[in-house]
Amino acid sequence: MPTPEFNAAPADVSSLAGLDPEGCAALIVELGEAPYRSRQVFDWVHRKGAHDYDTMTNVPKALREKLGARIPVRASRIAKRHRGNDRITKLLIELADRTSVECVLIPEGDRTTACISSQVGCGVGCIFCASGARGVIRNLDAAEMVEQVF
Repeated sequence: MPTPEFNAAPADVSSLAGLDPEGCAALIVELGEAPYRSRQVFDWVHRKGAHDYDTMTNVPKALREKLGARIPVRASRIAKRHRGNDRITKLLIELADRTSVECVLIPEGDRTTACISSQVGCGVGCIFCASGARGVIRNLDAAEMVEQVF
């Protein structure tokens, strides 16, 4: 079976968090590094929750520097956090382009529902959500959605 073609080149995502394993491997090889290094980098981002390259202790410093010059590990940040008396937590996430989205964590018994944004703005206009007040501005890239989950 042929390997699926990678669809998210580094130029198409705002951070390393948005690359799938094949995309991470393509980036590592493009940088002239051994393919196995991509598994290490991917593991740091998606399993160990690395926020920056300095924490990737089993990745050579030279590779971390090359990656850092090319693409950030994460490009968004939590700008505001609000937890209500109902235990619902709202996060205002600032994206690399200074636009923002909201994601919400809703505890329900022994589980938690996460509502993440896929667009800056929203066409639905729910009264409880800040994202809908502006209408749709643009779609988020894979990294921007993955970073909300992180």
